[in-house]
Parts: sequence; structure tokens; C-alpha cells
Amino acid sequence: MIVRVALALGGLTFVLTGIAVLSSDACRSVIWGQSGSDRAGRFSATCADVLTDGGMAQSTAGAIAIAAGFALIIAVTLDLVTAKYRSRTSLPNRP
Repeated sequence: MIVRVALALGGLTFVLTGIAVLSSDACRSVIWGQSGSDRAGRFSATCADVLTDGGMAQSTAGAIAIAAGFALIIAVTLDLVTAKYRSRTSLPNRP
């Protein structure tokens, strides 16, 4: 259950990041990367107001982030729906 909650929150974070990237006027290109020096750093999207070498266009980065977020949310939702469906259609235990 905690994994489902973590995936749903991660998906929501991706969707919100995509919306923020798309709605920003000062974000013409995005560089995806990991910030932090240790292995448990956080993933980040760095915006630039000019097209940078190695950067991704604003619309592409926003669309990918939103699609990834919805994919995570759908995966959690489908897992819950199929689990409920399986529990309803399973045969009762017979001695």
C-alpha cells in the first residue's frame, strides 16, 4: 500500500512539474538531471530562458513530464481496479 501511495505522489509531482514547465514564460529549454552530491539526491528540472546545448524544448519536456506522471497514476489505479475485480470474481474456498 505504501508503494502505491509513493507512486501516486510521484506521478502527481511529475504532472505538476510538467504544468509548471509549460506555463512558465522564462523557461525556453529544460535540462533534466539529478541534484545533490550523494546517491539519494533529488531529480530536478532546470529551466533556462534561452535554448541550451543538451537541453530539451519547453513543450517536449512538459509533455514528457505530464505523460510520465499520468502513466504512474494510471498504473496505480489499474492495479487497484484489477485487484478489486479479482477479489470479486474469485471462487470461494470449498472444503
